[in-house]
Amino acid sequence: MFKLFQPYQNLFAVISTKHNGPMKLTKDLRNLENRKNFAASQAINYQDIVSCCLQHSNRVSIVNNKFITEIENCDGLITNRENLFLSITVADCAPIYFFDPENKVIALIHAGWRGLKNNIIINTIQLMKEVFNSQPKNILVGVGPCLCVNCYEVQRNFIKNFAEYPEVFTNKNQRLFFDIKYIIKEKLMEENVLAKHIEFLPECTACSKNKYFSYRRDQYGCDLDNLQTQMAIFGIKIKN
Repeated sequence: MFKLFQPYQNLFAVISTKHNGPMKLTKDLRNLENRKNFAASQAINYQDIVSCCLQHSNRVSIVNNKFITEIENCDGLITNRENLFLSITVADCAPIYFFDPENKVIALIHAGWRGLKNNIIINTIQLMKEVFNSQPKNILVGVGPCLCVNCYEVQRNFIKNFAEYPEVFTNKNQRLFFDIKYIIKEKLMEENVLAKHIEFLPECTACSKNKYFSYRRDQYGCDLDNLQTQMAIFGIKIKN
């Protein structure tokens, strides 16, 4: 998906679309079948995928054991294991893929406004540094499909969450909009990730009605049990 990752032939980064069906991590057997089918279409054994049970938190976990298939109460995963695939689900929040080519370390996080406010990006990079000796200047970051600024309308009281970044807000016709991509880039660069090492896919989940599920566009409100999502997968894929 990302030009930054193309020189690394074993690096595997994908995200599903509506064509692949809903991917939410639930007990719904239809979702499980969709997830397995999507993995198979990418030539991945579903048993080699480790998934986050999302909480819209800032918690990130190190994964070393492929026999653990789900990790509770976290929104990000990090590993240096080959053929172990990290997975999250998204439906407007940003899937962010981190790759340290020097130490062969990957991370995949689910970044919504709550996670960004509570420093999930900082936590991810700090863990990569502390556990795997990653240097931020070497880390490559790809940001997948998420809401664009024209679709991310917020209320006035939302400003307090990012008051130190006034430029992240746009006023249009007495309506207020939030630029999640701007805040992601700012948070990455504050951790010394280089601007040239950050790539955003241009697609918006809400605008791309025929391609992606969208929490806001499809107006799920509090009905999260029936939320339909994409599945992002990231790994270092080595043929045996």
